Order: sequence, then C-alpha cells, then structure tokens
Amino acid sequence: MKTLLVVRGAEEEKLVRALVEAGAVEISCAHDGQTAREALSSGQYALAFLADGSAELAKELAACSRAGVLLPLAPERMDEAEELTRAGVFVLARPLTRAALSTAMRCAAALYYRLNGAAAENERLRDKLNETRMVSRAKLALIRYLNMSEPQAHRYIEKQAMDRRVSRLEVAMSILANYDT
Repeated sequence: MKTLLVVRGAEEEKLVRALVEAGAVEISCAHDGQTAREALSSGQYALAFLADGSAELAKELAACSRAGVLLPLAPERMDEAEELTRAGVFVLARPLTRAALSTAMRCAAALYYRLNGAAAENERLRDKLNETRMVSRAKLALIRYLNMSEPQAHRYIEKQAMDRRVSRLEVAMSILANYDT
C-alpha cells in the first residue's frame, strides 16, 4: 500500500524502516503540511502517518482525503484522542510496537478501500440518476411536442436505443437536442 510519511527532522530513516517492517510497500515523505495536503489530494495514498504529532494537520488531512490518517500521541496527550477519532484520525499510543503499527495500518487501509468502493458506487448512482433525469426530460419533450402518451414516449426511447445500439441516455440527448431548447 502506498504510504505518505509526514515527518520533520532526523527521525525519517528510523520511521521509514518501522513502516516497511509493519507492511508499507511504497513510502513517500512530506516534510510540511502543505506538501502533505497536495500529495493526499491526488488520491494516490492509502495511508498518511504523521510522525510529528500535529493534531490539527491530522484533522485537516482526514477531512480532505480518503486516506487513513495515523497519528501517534504521547500518553499525556491522549485526552485529544476522542476529538481526533471523531474527525476520522486513527490515534495510536506511543511508544509504538511493530504489532500495533501493523494492525493500525491494516485497519486504516481497509477503511481506505471501503471508502473508495463507496465513492465508486456513489459515482455510479449519480450517473444512473443523471440518465434517468435526461430520459424523463426527453419523454416530456416527446409528450409535449409529438403528443405521445408516457408509455409511448418510454417505448419510443427504448426502441430507438435498441435499434441504434446506443444507450437510452444518448437517445434522450438527441431528442432533447431536437425538441428541447
């Protein structure tokens, strides 16, 4: 899984090694919040690991991307965990063990894949809704301008789509181009 490590300072090499041992395959580093925001907005990262403990940046990244955002916190900062969790951030207690990091990465990756699946389903449903709207508008144009009944308009669109071997949306768009202004 593609992982973005957000780190400042000399911890970088040690953290990269720990992430690889925990299962990260491809790791990129961002050394500031702006670079991290830009990288995550591209949608190509499944995980973001914020080594610097920035709660505000973690909330921002969780809000602007589908990536699982992992934030290790020191025990004295665990009072922030509830708010961060509600914002969609995976909060990890320091010191991190390899097993805990690996489990958190798998959970965050699972969430990423579920969100991507839901986004794809959402897009498919939007397209279907758009097609239904266009077909309904085309039926209305046929009813208005050619005095067809609704079943006749429906049958006409379906038959044209089958005869021309095109989608109902394409037939609807050609009808709207001819009759609807």
